[in-house]
Amino acid sequence: MQAGELPAERRGAGSPLAGAEAPGEGGASGPRASAAPAARSGFSPLEFALTPPQKTASQPQGTDFFLNAQGTGKNDGLLLAGTPQMPENRPSPEGRPATHRRQAAWAVAALEGPSGRGSRAGQGIQGDLFAGLAPAEAPVTLAAPTEGENLVADYTSLGLTLGRHPLALLRTALSARRFVTAAQLWAAPDRKLLRGAGIVTNRQRPGTASGIVFLTLEDETGNVNVVVKPDLVEKQRRELLGARLLGVYGVLESREGTAHLLAKRLVDLTPWLGQLPTSSRDFH
Repeated sequence: MQAGELPAERRGAGSPLAGAEAPGEGGASGPRASAAPAARSGFSPLEFALTPPQKTASQPQGTDFFLNAQGTGKNDGLLLAGTPQMPENRPSPEGRPATHRRQAAWAVAALEGPSGRGSRAGQGIQGDLFAGLAPAEAPVTLAAPTEGENLVADYTSLGLTLGRHPLALLRTALSARRFVTAAQLWAAPDRKLLRGAGIVTNRQRPGTASGIVFLTLEDETGNVNVVVKPDLVEKQRRELLGARLLGVYGVLESREGTAHLLAKRLVDLTPWLGQLPTSSRDFH
């Protein structure tokens, strides 16, 4: 491994460093050093989470209300259902720069071709007869994506968004089931019965914790720390390991500036995310 390069195990499939070759010192490339064991930071992957559990009939299912943006009836979850077009995403007048990703992709597609991808004439191959000619077509104005579609596209390409958090779009539905935000949970008194929900970002089962699993749930206001005791781990293993959006019924334990939710019941709300890709870091 050369200077400035991360081990392959630390890059991640979606990282900008995935598959990249690190230059050697002084900018010159050279043979790689002999392979050495990659450093890891304290934890190894959860062994009991290697096989994702199967979904059960008790999980919330999509209905006709959960339509995608085209209204085809495909279950895209609550995230894409009823999310309006944002005012700033409206198509701009003809001649102005594209104001949303669909219009920009359409404009860029017109530039892609033999001339845009590099001339093939130097390779002795005849290029496109009409290469270099502007396409004769009427201006096209595409419908702007909804906020939910923009959010899914951002998470698919980057794993994050500069817009609103996904749970901000789901908050009305979550509140209807009495799930509170992380901010409300932190402000609640000790021993209060509460329901928290969030995207699972972390699962940990330290070897010294006697089988207890610690979760981190993320919503639009912050993080919720959840403690799951061994009996509930065995009872609701499927929800614990398979849910990407998890609801927790529990008791708040708040002492000396720290707070966590002691889980009594877990609910898999993953179908509400629809096509939104999320991931968690799982350790033991």
